[in-house]
Amino acid sequence: MTANRQKLLYSDRIVDRDEFREKYLKHADSLELARTQGLVPTAYLVEALEYHYRAERLQKRALGLLPPTFTTGDLLQDNVPIYDTVQRRYAGFSNVLDQLWYGPSAPKYNRFLDLMTSHGYPTQQIGPNLTPKQWLYLALVHRVTGSGASFMRDHGWRNTIVPYMAQAMVEVGLREALKTLRQHYEAGPIFTSLGNQIPSFNKPSKPEWRTGGIEYLHDIAPFIASDMVDWLLAQPKAVPIQEAVDYALDLNTKYGWRRFKFVLTAWVLDIAEYYPHLVDPKSDCYHGANAIETMRLIFDPKASKFKGQKFFDKATRFLSDLTNTNSGDVEDCFCDVVRWVENFIPKKHYEHLDRAVIKNSSSLLPPPSQG
Repeated sequence: MTANRQKLLYSDRIVDRDEFREKYLKHADSLELARTQGLVPTAYLVEALEYHYRAERLQKRALGLLPPTFTTGDLLQDNVPIYDTVQRRYAGFSNVLDQLWYGPSAPKYNRFLDLMTSHGYPTQQIGPNLTPKQWLYLALVHRVTGSGASFMRDHGWRNTIVPYMAQAMVEVGLREALKTLRQHYEAGPIFTSLGNQIPSFNKPSKPEWRTGGIEYLHDIAPFIASDMVDWLLAQPKAVPIQEAVDYALDLNTKYGWRRFKFVLTAWVLDIAEYYPHLVDPKSDCYHGANAIETMRLIFDPKASKFKGQKFFDKATRFLSDLTNTNSGDVEDCFCDVVRWVENFIPKKHYEHLDRAVIKNSSSLLPPPSQG
């Protein structure tokens, strides 16, 4: 037995060795494949692959492909819907864009029909009827305002004004969408910071704007979207995700604004989702803090062959090939693995869960604190 296998099978984090050995043997070929690609797996990779297997089935439950009574046996994943997605398109924070693009054909249409009706959101297909510049602008508003993140029943829809803007856009155009933006901003909250960090905006440069956020969305974001489309269309082939993000960051700098890397990465991944001929969804992506933490947890960055961004790219590529998904899917799904191993449950709207009982099914202790 190699030193790495010895270390993995006899990790001091294992609390149930027989159960862990059974999981290890199930994934032994995948672990060996990782080693042949210069990645050194840790014991947590075994649990991450088990997590993905369950999340894939819970995603099917969420899409109505499995009965609502289906469970995996992992109490944390079964009861907290943060842990039920393996493809980014079906994640809660993409609910609005997916619904606007597919209309009644959206997989979650019936699930959210009552919510959409009660809020007066459009239910018809809108996205394909817009120009790329219009759609990219709406997607940028969605990401900048927090993607409706809440981790609650309205996850993906919290405070969102994008459906109203989309309706105005398809009926009249950008001018009406901007008018709708201003009206809703004055009437109530359009941002959500639950489960999401709002970008650090500039201070407003004109007296008419109360905050930098509304100035950016109204005066700057339309130009960012327009310039981005012009640049993408001028390229000879679909642009890699990282290159497109770099260009988007440079556009923010061009217009005198801070570089919102997390938000603009999410935005570029949206472009890859809906316009794969412009941005290559199979190319390498950048990673958020939780995804970075997970990759460092499931692979040993010091022992692995690759360093820096290359380490994260190789780890993500290995997982995307293994799970038949794209890099953005891996980034989104595996960013939740670190939360899962730490038994994270949101504080609000989960008071009914007994936190002493609702735990993950991992055979490992939570990782040592990084603090």
